[in-house]
Amino acid sequence: MIQVGSQLHVADNSGAKKVVCIKVLNKKKQRIGGIGEFILVTVKELNKKQTQKVKKGQIFKAVILETKAPLYRKDGSSLKFQRNTAALLSAQMSPVGTRIQSLVPYELRSKNLSKVLALSSFSI
Repeated sequence: MIQVGSQLHVADNSGAKKVVCIKVLNKKKQRIGGIGEFILVTVKELNKKQTQKVKKGQIFKAVILETKAPLYRKDGSSLKFQRNTAALLSAQMSPVGTRIQSLVPYELRSKNLSKVLALSSFSI
């Protein structure tokens, strides 16, 4: 579960390496977000080898792709990942990067994020 102040790894090739959550969006009472939720993040660390599309301190919307907390599915199975990751989104809700380098769960399909699913090589 992601809350304000949580550090996340960036799963796309936008040039950012680590981001910090500053707001959980689409929630009224709860202040935590799970897989497929939208959050507002700020960039804290950049990849040195890439040409950056982002700058340190910029604010982006992001979608959560992996969490350490387990995700329970309706068939009884559960998913638990090693780290918290997110993919950066532009203001038009399209991904900033051109590739996603981590696992992407199928729960994003119900959130109308098929662009993110199309950019990833692995879907579970």
